[in-house]
Amino acid sequence: MALRRAARSVEKGEPFVGNSEKEYTDAIIESARAVIAVREEVGLYGFHYMTHLRPELILTEPALYRLNYRAIKPEGPFEEKVVAKSLRWVQTQRGLHSQLPAQYVHDLAKSPIAQSILSERAAELDTFTVGVGLRAAQTTSAVVRLSPGVNHVFPALSAYARSLRSTSLEARIKTRRLFDSIQNGLASAVGDERIEFITERQWPIKIVSDAPMEWLPVGNLPLAMRCDCSRINATPGNLLMGLLVEPRPIVVAPESLMDFLVVSTFEDDDRLKDVLKQALEVTRDGWEKRARVTFRTAQSKEEFIDALNSFEGAFLIFDGHGVNNANEPVGKLMLGSEAIDVWELHRKVRVPPIVILSACDTQGIDASSHATVGNGFLFLGALTVLATLLPVGGLSSAAFISRLVYRVAEFVPTAIAARGRVLNWTEVVSGMLRRFLASELLDALVGPPGDADTPQGKLLVKAGEDIDVREDNHWFDNLLERIAENRGQHLAAIQAKAQSLIARAEAIRYIQLGNPELIIIDDGKTRERLAEDADALTAHLAEARTTT
Repeated sequence: MALRRAARSVEKGEPFVGNSEKEYTDAIIESARAVIAVREEVGLYGFHYMTHLRPELILTEPALYRLNYRAIKPEGPFEEKVVAKSLRWVQTQRGLHSQLPAQYVHDLAKSPIAQSILSERAAELDTFTVGVGLRAAQTTSAVVRLSPGVNHVFPALSAYARSLRSTSLEARIKTRRLFDSIQNGLASAVGDERIEFITERQWPIKIVSDAPMEWLPVGNLPLAMRCDCSRINATPGNLLMGLLVEPRPIVVAPESLMDFLVVSTFEDDDRLKDVLKQALEVTRDGWEKRARVTFRTAQSKEEFIDALNSFEGAFLIFDGHGVNNANEPVGKLMLGSEAIDVWELHRKVRVPPIVILSACDTQGIDASSHATVGNGFLFLGALTVLATLLPVGGLSSAAFISRLVYRVAEFVPTAIAARGRVLNWTEVVSGMLRRFLASELLDALVGPPGDADTPQGKLLVKAGEDIDVREDNHWFDNLLERIAENRGQHLAAIQAKAQSLIARAEAIRYIQLGNPELIIIDDGKTRERLAEDADALTAHLAEARTTT
């Protein structure tokens, strides 16, 4: 679909049926490379710096609803053996190549119910494929289908989540091993060939999947710390399709992004009630001249609705508690002492295009269903939601949000001018998450936060320059080398400690949902800068020809 949209001819062939998993993998990589070749053949022109078409690569894998992976009892409609086997095959599929026993195929031919199960699943996959294809075609993006095996890491996710929520020393000791188990499971399911392809250019990536591909190990970092990532979840399907076919970019000036609404929903005696406000006060000098932050409190559904409907800016920052839905069907937010289901606010509230959830478990990795708070805000109309996969600390999340506000106010206008191109919201947040991870590593390995003259401060400045100024893909390796030098230790020892810290880091607990790449930020001067650059290049070439 992407190649046809790019006016390339595609030879008509037979339906592909591979004889091994490798044949499927080879076909997937070959088709993705064909699309990348088109992009490289076209090349970069000046207008690309104003449109910034992203992403180049879509990683995708359909899924069943979480509850549909549970084993079924051989009773009712599943009493017939071949029917139960058909559903179990769909539930347990781990690869794209499947070999079915001859007896099963024989029994299947005699069972209309079993055939209907497979037919319905095939129809779902066709629809999913068309939706992803439409999205890829609109931006000539390469698509890499993953493997059903990535959907089978969920038991490991639950164990990891329970460990992080526990306060026991034993649980803390297990954390690194449990996170390694998740990463190993993802890597095994994805395969070396796909990971190598992803690693080649470290391009911006769109994830269309329920599995936490942001944690896929790419080199010595999780994918989301290596590449700019955003995601659309595979379930629920109606939300998925709406988000896939909606990629109409909006271009905004930096000043249009400077209105923030902070809705605090803590009870009056909650110790976290004023933490975010205090954190924003600490960074006020950095954002006050450009940004406007409005504080509202809401301890009931009515107050929350009123706060949202009276605000017309770009950002909603929810500051409160989330309710994990590991054992409940719907994720909720606490408004004072009241737990609310945000899905029920449909058509009752105006939601800003950017929602930031400073609360625990708003997109829980061990959620029992698709009905998370993050998905709920997308359903309400948000263009993108920054949600949390796990619990986040009150102090650290407040520090993160205050730094993000400062980044929008100070970094965004400066970066547009310095880079000579527009920015999109995905890269703004991705850069912030990398800096947040750098801070966590430095706090643990060098010392507590200090000013720019302290060792920690100097190393943080250098890491920030790598991330934001040089856009250096080796920022993490550079940081570890500097930490090793500062501590006078072998690099291997620092690398081992860093991997253990990543397993507990809060930076990896944030996830970008929806379509943040569609928010393009331009100060209105990009065209002028491109014209100046073109004039300078023309003059340079003319001078070179005269000299020759």
